[in-house]
Amino acid sequence: MSPPPPAPGSTPYPPPGTPPPPLPPPDPGYGYGYGAPPGYGAPSAGYGYGAPAGYGYGYGYPAPVRKTNGNAIASLVCGVCAFFVCPIAAIGGLVTGFRARRQIRDSNGAEEGDGLAIAGLIVSGLGILYLVGIIVVYVFIFGLLATIPRTPTTPTNTVPPTHFTTTTTFG
Repeated sequence: MSPPPPAPGSTPYPPPGTPPPPLPPPDPGYGYGYGAPPGYGAPSAGYGYGAPAGYGYGYGYPAPVRKTNGNAIASLVCGVCAFFVCPIAAIGGLVTGFRARRQIRDSNGAEEGDGLAIAGLIVSGLGILYLVGIIVVYVFIFGLLATIPRTPTTPTNTVPPTHFTTTTTFG
């Protein structure tokens, strides 16, 4: 049997300034006269946060949790690793950065991390420039080394050896 509806113009809440109802007695069956430890059991009606009993969970729905796109994080990590670990990682940073931006755009607000993806693209682009610079320096250095004349292994201005005849007698 449900309670009768409130009268018109009245509310189901007690008037302001009314003290809360008294606490229930402690649980007698816990042992040695101690009550239940704090934090256990269901909260008493009328205390704490939330709507009163019988009125649902409050107003509206909870805000959706937005997660950060994993490719955006990977893009930034690859871009930073391009400077400290392996410059080729910048290529992976560019690929994951563009993929992350597309996924974030297509998620209709369910994913975040566009700033991370942009930062990953910028750092990865700088990593590509760093890689190209390293390649240019190596080509330049090896090009210079290739133009240096090699020194001969035998000296050119030596006196020709004189021929000695030696006779060896055995016996």
